Amino acid sequence: VEFPGVAPAALQHLIASETHQARDDRSGAIAALVRATELAPAFAPLRLRLAVLQQEAGDAAKAMEGYRRVLELQPRNVVALNNLAFMVATTKGDALDEAMELARKAYALSPDDGTIVDTLGWIEHLRGNNQEATKLMRQAVQRAPNQIEVRLHAARVLADAGAMVEARTHLDAALKLDPKIEGRDDVKPLLDRLRK
Repeated sequence: VEFPGVAPAALQHLIASETHQARDDRSGAIAALVRATELAPAFAPLRLRLAVLQQEAGDAAKAMEGYRRVLELQPRNVVALNNLAFMVATTKGDALDEAMELARKAYALSPDDGTIVDTLGWIEHLRGNNQEATKLMRQAVQRAPNQIEVRLHAARVLADAGAMVEARTHLDAALKLDPKIEGRDDVKPLLDRLRK
């Protein structure tokens, strides 16, 4: 694969990162991508891959910093807008206005993507706007019915809105997609609440 203007050494580190990922070595993959971005600092796709891996590894500060850098290079990068919006909303409780602004930009660019609608709906929920959140979560499920997190968010939002039967339907759908989530700390309270 050739990327004009990107140092071959950066691409070698990208390939090394993919090899580490294939071996389930996330820290090795991240280290290789860090080196790749040092060699090609203005190449947004490398920075985006790194930020996603850092987010998956639970390093919120570095992931958010990475998404912000991607947006400096590509202000209309939908993945960076959406992921940053969600992280800002869920890790910086006092920054819901910033999160909403980012989420609305992502939604304007990709209104049919269920995960983006989900982020917008979840932020509305965190802001206490449950009527709008409920509407958005129903749209998100229609557009991404096989996304576990979308189903879980819909279950939480609808339960808070008092639509318990509908909430149970979404929780059951999420559990059908992956029964192992039943043991997650964020899922247990929802299970207790909806299975009464």
